[in-house]
Amino acid sequence: LNKLIPTKNVGTGAAAADAPNQNVIRERGFGSCQQSVDQNEAVANALERPPDRQKPLFSRAGSIATYLPAFYVAGLPAAVWFFSISVTQVVLLGRFLTLQVLPMNTLTAWAVTSKWVTILDEYEKVKAGQSALFSSVNELCEAHRIHRKDIRKYYERWIKSGKDRSALLPHKRGPRVGKHKLLSKEEERVIIRIHRKLGANEFEIFEMLKGHFTVHPSVSTIYRTFKRYPLNKKRRQSIKRYVKRYPGELLHADTYQLAKAMMLNRQRYYLFGVIDDYSRLAYVELIHANNAAKVTMAFFRGLRFFLAHGVRPERVMTANGVEFTAFTSQKAKKTHFFETMLKIVGIEHLYTRPYHSQTNGKVERFWRIVDRECIFHSKLGQTPSTLADELNGFLYRYDYERRHGGLNYTTPLGRLRLVTEMVQQCTQAGLQSVNRQPSQQKATQ
Repeated sequence: LNKLIPTKNVGTGAAAADAPNQNVIRERGFGSCQQSVDQNEAVANALERPPDRQKPLFSRAGSIATYLPAFYVAGLPAAVWFFSISVTQVVLLGRFLTLQVLPMNTLTAWAVTSKWVTILDEYEKVKAGQSALFSSVNELCEAHRIHRKDIRKYYERWIKSGKDRSALLPHKRGPRVGKHKLLSKEEERVIIRIHRKLGANEFEIFEMLKGHFTVHPSVSTIYRTFKRYPLNKKRRQSIKRYVKRYPGELLHADTYQLAKAMMLNRQRYYLFGVIDDYSRLAYVELIHANNAAKVTMAFFRGLRFFLAHGVRPERVMTANGVEFTAFTSQKAKKTHFFETMLKIVGIEHLYTRPYHSQTNGKVERFWRIVDRECIFHSKLGQTPSTLADELNGFLYRYDYERRHGGLNYTTPLGRLRLVTEMVQQCTQAGLQSVNRQPSQQKATQ
């Protein structure tokens, strides 16, 4: 049990009482959980440790003298390149060379926060009048292609956290944790970890957690924690997974809101996406407004994209937003722009369950992939044209090169080719059977 729960200073009586549980856990071989906890603690300590305390890849003293002969060998072009590097790039290069060899997620965190640490250091110098590069904050913003509001937002986070780099990481969107919540997120994870590893119910976990949490949770609180995660058999069976039988039988459409900090003009932009249920073939477009007119025009450009790939849509599923439909009256619903255009092209309109985004889960999972593999890695200060180019590059890789686990690790284009080959085989078999019928009739005559 002590391997599943973070260690705390407990009295000798509690430690002696937990000794049999430790032997049972060791005999059953639940050691991987402690290894993962140790790895997470190592990553957290490495993230909090400043770069000056870390061991550099090579010693700072004498490093330049050691590599000076390389500049003589490279000649004048290398020397010109070296002295033309900006001060910001030299600072980033020095911080990269002093990094310790850490796991990939920690290196990613350092790479994401290095730019803002450099900007905020220079921002403090500009405010104090000690900067040798910039005379005002506006010049600093123009040089790094960011807005004053972004600098102020990250600077306040940085100061409140005591200049901790982890405060500069992107914050998770969504509702904040309630103030009166009994269990923290880490304590909930401990309960779920015990439930998964040991298969214990809420009454057994209630006895196991005595003396380990600051506030001991009740049996009902532990049971509510179970219900918050799909762990028991009933909740697993209630999850309905389905895949349509052929391409175009059902499309999923939705919009995605982008952050203003991404764009250079600080305006709100949206993504409109359509994905085929069977083949996962997707189409994404950047739109300036989330209204019925913009969404309808983007949908029919996506319809042209699907028709070019041989997919004829029959039905489309959307949310209940005002950009897709109207529920004020039957007349408003019939005259809605999106509804009217779907009737013209003969596509049936399906709606998700209200306040239940899991009904349109495939396109919601697609937005998560877009956010992780495209939006997260894009630079700040984007223009609509540059962001559209990045989206087109991501869409090419997603549709034609990226293998999907839900498609048995094939690409959406490979899934369409498989259907095309099956149709060709069925067509050829049908033609052969038709050609055999007249010969059989002659033989019988």
